[in-house]
Amino acid sequence: MMKKCIFFFALLLTIYAFMLAAPAKHHVLFAHGFSGSKMSAFQYTKGHEKLVAFLANNTQPIKPLEHYLFDAEVHELHTFNFPDVHIDLSMNGSIPDLSKANFAQRDDINTLHRTLETTPAKHLIGFGVSRGAATWLTTLGTQKISKTIGALVLESPFTSTQEIDLYIYLNDTVSTLKSIIPTLNIKQTCKNLVQGVFGGHDIDGISPIQTVKSIPKTIPIMLVHSAEDRIIPLNHTRVLYVALKKQGHNHVYLVELDQGSHAKIIRNPDDALPYCKAVHAFFKKYSLPYNTTWAEGVDLQTFQPSIKTVLQRIEQTEKPVLAHSKLCSTKTWSTTLNIT
Repeated sequence: MMKKCIFFFALLLTIYAFMLAAPAKHHVLFAHGFSGSKMSAFQYTKGHEKLVAFLANNTQPIKPLEHYLFDAEVHELHTFNFPDVHIDLSMNGSIPDLSKANFAQRDDINTLHRTLETTPAKHLIGFGVSRGAATWLTTLGTQKISKTIGALVLESPFTSTQEIDLYIYLNDTVSTLKSIIPTLNIKQTCKNLVQGVFGGHDIDGISPIQTVKSIPKTIPIMLVHSAEDRIIPLNHTRVLYVALKKQGHNHVYLVELDQGSHAKIIRNPDDALPYCKAVHAFFKKYSLPYNTTWAEGVDLQTFQPSIKTVLQRIEQTEKPVLAHSKLCSTKTWSTTLNIT
């Protein structure tokens, strides 16, 4: 009996010693985009290749992930689904319940905030794509956060749903009916049409560009966008960058890539590596786990262009995506944000 007790005690000591020796992992909280799901996070994380192949029903030989932002050996991934995810198709995205869809507004904010506050970690890295990136901004700008966000990587966020091409086209189409129906309220009609499709979204509700002024300036933020994005054009991220800079954010970075479709930059064979190099250099600067090869030789100052430079890029866009937008006017959106 005594020998069994000694053996059991020694086993506990061994396990405890192993736990102490194991390096603590850095926690990452991922927020997915519309028609995506919590499983989308695995395409950015090395070490889950077998799981991804299984979920994707891939019978081909498993290859190590060539480009990644996170590594399962040093990062612990936390994911969740937004309320409108009706059927999770795993690696193929999801089928949303449109009646519950709201983009970076109340339900999305509450879901991200609740997940953030219940995550068993005091320090986290935040990562979001598209709608998830926008929700990070609206959440940090409206909610009290008890956790420390060591870094925030936001891929393809939008300024406001009113500035997305689809809504602009809708507004233009409804406007043409004004000559036929003089009493037509264009704004209310557009709002009703949007809410008729996306039941949880208020086109006049909270938006990322409105919350910029309340986001803590201590959080390092890297904004990433592709010029090839046809769903949320690059100018959205440019405007957010300028707004953050105007508010005194000295730890904000803007990474503009030439190629990569919406929410799929990491899969692009040409710009996936520049994406990874920028992010890992960013992690290195803020004392987070990074790939030494990718971070080497990257000058982060190249990702901190002046406000003037970015505004010129917006104006020089060949086909200004925000041509209808008040955000193209420095004077107008600065006044809106109460920026001097």
